[in-house]
Amino acid sequence: MLKRLMLSIFVLLGIVYVANSPTHASATTSGLSGSPALTSRVKSTPPKDLPLNTPLVFMGFSEKESFLGYLGLSVSLNWNYLHMEHDADAAKEIYIEDAGNGRVYLRSGKADWKGYDYVAISSQGFLYLGLKDYAATFAVSGVDDAKNSNYRFYEFFDKDFRGLGMYGDFATIGKGTTFAAWKLVPMPNSTQKLNGQS
Repeated sequence: MLKRLMLSIFVLLGIVYVANSPTHASATTSGLSGSPALTSRVKSTPPKDLPLNTPLVFMGFSEKESFLGYLGLSVSLNWNYLHMEHDADAAKEIYIEDAGNGRVYLRSGKADWKGYDYVAISSQGFLYLGLKDYAATFAVSGVDDAKNSNYRFYEFFDKDFRGLGMYGDFATIGKGTTFAAWKLVPMPNSTQKLNGQS
């Protein structure tokens, strides 16, 4: 009887410990272009070829390399959450800015509200445009695009090394987020057209 009681107590303590132990969110790994998981290649400094302070378009791709759309940064649609635009003409320019300590900020070049142009992460994990005081900093890793040598796929990680991906039509990080790799394309002028599969 005593043995059963002791065993029950140990089993109960084990269940309580497991239930209350901290969860370690890990970024989703990628099979893109036959490359090893990007998460193992996150470095303490941004990749040397990362186009800092250049107007860019973020094109999202799924783990199977299906084109997801363009990252939209307009705060007038869906309040100020970042979402995917499926029309190339609606793509907004985004800048990557050095945040120091090997990390970067993401910033909108066409924010609708003055001063609210830095990407931040809400308590629910949704990305939105806010003040620089609340801006998120990201670690970046990249691999070559096997289909087009002029491009690389990048993955962005928050301070907890959770990958920036998608939840429905919104850009998110954390629970519920599905994988996305980002192809950074120079912002075209008005006479050029973007091609999602280029």
